[in-house]
Amino acid sequence: PLGVSAISGTGTGELLENMCATLPPPPSLEDGEARGEDEEEEDIPVTVAIIGRPNVGKSSLLNGLAGEARSIVSNFSGTTRDSIDTEVTDAYSGRKFTLIDTAGIRRRTQVKSGSDGAEKLSVGRALQAMKRADVVVLVIDATEGASQQDFVLAERATQEGCAIVLCINKW
Repeated sequence: PLGVSAISGTGTGELLENMCATLPPPPSLEDGEARGEDEEEEDIPVTVAIIGRPNVGKSSLLNGLAGEARSIVSNFSGTTRDSIDTEVTDAYSGRKFTLIDTAGIRRRTQVKSGSDGAEKLSVGRALQAMKRADVVVLVIDATEGASQQDFVLAERATQEGCAIVLCINKW
């Protein structure tokens, strides 16, 4: 376990270092062969989607990892309506990441029964972000604990072939 604070940024550097250390080098784009040492490496960013239920701290985590306020953070549910891509470069290794802040994903029945048509689109865009991600960071609110919806999101990420990082926020 690694302690990370999205608000103060404590531990975010260690989180990125550990993520970088465990990722394999990107595969070669030429004929699927392994990259040689003398070949120039392509700078392909690792795509990381930050997902979870509403108000678990996804935007705060993105801002902490980016080192600047890239997303609006509010106690009001539904502040993030669309997926937001943020390019981040690791200061130590120079590796590039594309962090995707997504809207909160509620249970399907709650979204369908709601009167907000924009929420249906927001959830659809969040699920699309999972499809294009290499890694999914599933943010869970520690004060509420893991819910059935968190299990559904983890299962969906697995079906998409993404690596999963569990982030327990508001500890």
